[in-house]
This record gives sequence, structure tokens and C-alpha cells, in this order.
Amino acid sequence: RYELNNEVHNDILFCQPIPIHTTGEAIFKVIDDFIKNNDLDWSRCVGISMDGSRAMIGSKKGVVARVQAVAPEAKSTHCCIHREALTTQNMQADLKQVLDEGPPSEHPAVFSAL
Repeated sequence: RYELNNEVHNDILFCQPIPIHTTGEAIFKVIDDFIKNNDLDWSRCVGISMDGSRAMIGSKKGVVARVQAVAPEAKSTHCCIHREALTTQNMQADLKQVLDEGPPSEHPAVFSAL
């Protein structure tokens, strides 16, 4: 999500397979390679959304720590889509139906305008 010409835009930055062995280092490498190969600037990264797994939030080797090492201003948040998925796992069927039929969630912002 980013602002351009006083309008908020929602775009997917990229979608790419990750290695089966998903360590923080492996995940960060996929992201970092994309950023570098497309001449993007890590300093424009203002946030990262994650699922709360050790590979993502590890304080030294997790993706968040690695992103914050190259983009110190980046803030991390727990992904709202993942929270919804966790919440609905044990939810009553009638309540889950209301969520399923409601408007879709939007993924939290990751990069400012490029």
C-alpha cells in the first residue's frame, strides 16, 4: 500500500516461490534479491508484515531483524490475514460464515511509494 498523487494504491510488490527450508536467511535472500535485481531502495521500506513464526521474528536471524538491518525505519506487524485465519480455526460455523461473506482483508503496508 502506498500513496501516489494523493490516492492510496494497493499493489502486490512480487510473488515468488521460497525454498523448502524456510529459514530467516533463505526468506530474506529471496526478498533481498528481488529488491536488488529491480533497483529498489531498502531505505523506502517502512514496514514488514509477518506470521509470527521463528523464521520471521527471530531477534538475530529472523526476516524482520534482517530487514531492519538494511531498513532501520521499518516497523513490523503481525499479518491481519494470518490473525484472521488463526481466529477462525475454532470459530462457530455461523460466525465464520459472516467473516467469509464480508469484505476481504487487505494486506498491511510494506513499502512506501516507490
